[in-house]
Amino acid sequence: MHELTQEDLRLLIKTHPRRIHLLGIYGSGMSGLARLLAQSGHRVTGSDSAGRKPGEWYGKLGISIHAGHRAENVGNAEVVVYSSAVPGNNPEIQEAQKRGIPIVKRARMLAALMDDKKSIIVSGSHGKTTTTAMISHVLTRAGLEPSFYVGAHVGVLGSSAELGKGDYFVVESDESDGSIAEFNPEILVVLNIEREHLDYYPDLNAIKTVFREIARRTRRRVFYCKDDPGAASVCRALKCTRGWSLKDAPKELKLGIPGSHNVSNACAVLAVADEIGIGPKTVLDALGEFTGAKRRFEKLWDGHVTLVDDYAHHPSEIRATVRTARAQAKGRLLVLFQPHRYTRTKHLCSEFGKAFLGADKAFITDIYAASESPIAGIDGRKVAEAVDRGSKTKVVYEPDLWKLREVAGREIQDGDFVLVMGAGNISQVSQSLAEDLKIASELRRCTGPKTVVKLYEPMSKRTTMRVGGCARIWVEPSTEEDVLAVVRYANEEHVPLTVIGRGSNLLVLDAGISGITLHPAGDHFEKIVFNPDGRIEAGAGVRLKKLVMAARGKERGGLEFMEGIPGEVGGALRMNAGAMGNAVFDAVETVRYIDRQGRLHDARPEQMGVAYRNCGALEGSIALSAVFKTTSSTRTRIDEKLKMFEKKRRESQPAKPSSGCIFKNTASIPAGKMIDELKLKGLRFGGAVVSDVHGNFIINAGNATAHDVLQLIELIKERVRQARGIELETEVVILGDEKLVPTLS
Repeated sequence: MHELTQEDLRLLIKTHPRRIHLLGIYGSGMSGLARLLAQSGHRVTGSDSAGRKPGEWYGKLGISIHAGHRAENVGNAEVVVYSSAVPGNNPEIQEAQKRGIPIVKRARMLAALMDDKKSIIVSGSHGKTTTTAMISHVLTRAGLEPSFYVGAHVGVLGSSAELGKGDYFVVESDESDGSIAEFNPEILVVLNIEREHLDYYPDLNAIKTVFREIARRTRRRVFYCKDDPGAASVCRALKCTRGWSLKDAPKELKLGIPGSHNVSNACAVLAVADEIGIGPKTVLDALGEFTGAKRRFEKLWDGHVTLVDDYAHHPSEIRATVRTARAQAKGRLLVLFQPHRYTRTKHLCSEFGKAFLGADKAFITDIYAASESPIAGIDGRKVAEAVDRGSKTKVVYEPDLWKLREVAGREIQDGDFVLVMGAGNISQVSQSLAEDLKIASELRRCTGPKTVVKLYEPMSKRTTMRVGGCARIWVEPSTEEDVLAVVRYANEEHVPLTVIGRGSNLLVLDAGISGITLHPAGDHFEKIVFNPDGRIEAGAGVRLKKLVMAARGKERGGLEFMEGIPGEVGGALRMNAGAMGNAVFDAVETVRYIDRQGRLHDARPEQMGVAYRNCGALEGSIALSAVFKTTSSTRTRIDEKLKMFEKKRRESQPAKPSSGCIFKNTASIPAGKMIDELKLKGLRFGGAVVSDVHGNFIINAGNATAHDVLQLIELIKERVRQARGIELETEVVILGDEKLVPTLS
């Protein structure tokens, strides 16, 4: 590999603008470097495998980005920059080697950019991002126009990196792969030294050696935390050092971010500022307005629930962050955690187990591998099992990251403090959870007190097939006014809206339903009103069996065929559900509904585009109630019909969970009869089976998924197509998201 020396690289980039290509350009470290290089006048390109949308600033700085890693992405680059996370078999690395293009590590390129500046290097096992951001902010407020390079976006600074006009360059170092050795600081800050990055270092002594060497190379002053045993053991015996302690914190110090660990970080900032001549008032004022870096105790939502996202992934960081959250939480503290790297989990598993003390419940998912290969026997379960059983912290292990969001989300109550931690892609879960909490809160505000709003309602509980993922936001409006409020909110905020009744004739996909799922429920929608002329008005949430039995009590007939339809009035109207040779609209006089624009309608069947298993007017609309026609009868005659229909149903329909008829009947033959003739009864895919009782029913044999049902449907279609040349159409309504999880990066 043709890797340039520090001196050669400095000469190369200082002579005139160069064409520089960066691998993994969306990464927190590489994106900041890209910004600095572009601001220095270099022509920057980059590539990344992560499926993200680039920030606007890339384009404004003239940085072009390739999706994915391919040899041709290197283009006419004069230098290729990579990080330790990039494997040696990367096609762009191989192309650069083949063409003799110089290759350099990210840290070496950063060090070359700092060559003519007074560098302030912030180092340590944790706390670097916040402390680097604090120092950069203080220097900025002091008018020193510093350059800075931070491992995350910082709100008060406007970015994660900036090339300033001043003399100082503040940098967050990276000791994970030994690249801290690239720097020769003017000023060095050592926050802490612990067992960390044990995939690279053999032990703590090796880590201390690296810190000791950079401390000795520091030209002006080394600042270290006297409260940390590791930092103190390395630095206290060296010349030109100065320690700080929490005991040094001035009473006037008021931080814009919480936690005693951040008070210690602020003491480091005060010491550095004093060294370079910034007065204490300027420092204290700047620290008071400092709001933190992205994913450093970042408050994503604060309403009936507080949600905080944090980068913590080392036991010491987790312990400090949990302690800070516990101090702020007024109710329960729920923690979601994703371990980061197999090696860290292996070496520090017992420490992880002690780090959650103070949480009421910890939800642990599986390990984010980063660039590592799995280690046998090491997974998130090991962390969950290590949590101190003597503590009051309850533990849930869910290996699937997005199911973890749902499991935890369903448990959230008003007053809870939810803390999401990890250095992997769990941040996407916290962002998603924050968005859902916001929608739920706004829906509660715009509806009445009896309306129910839930997160991640399992649709396996809400469908007769007993399969399907979760409804992301589940709403049960209790009045027509609340339905209108939900419709208006969905329209104004452009949130998808799905309406579901009892869940018969419905298949929800395993990924669940995004947006809002509305289910009319409560007293208003379950009300039945009898008119003197024999008409019956029923709300959309009334179960058809209840409607039939209520009519029986008043000796009104004509609705008996509905008793065996496993649904509610609203869904039956939408599908024009049928049984025993009749359809629901045969008995309907008028329907009251709301369209998706929020307009109320009272319409007769002939105005509603009623067809076989369909009602055009209710596509995309929400049925509120219906008026049914009945005939005079007696309970005896009604009971006779009900017994006859029940006997026929028992003989022709399966008792196990199903969605009703799966396929529409064809013009030439009923779908069930054709499936029977082709001897497809008993055909199985996973837990989904074609019923032995009725060929047009697929039953859940006990562990079916929506995927199983869909695969079986396609298998049946193919068999029918090959045998009869007929294209079967599904009658069952299929709802939900196609992808099981969003794209993770």
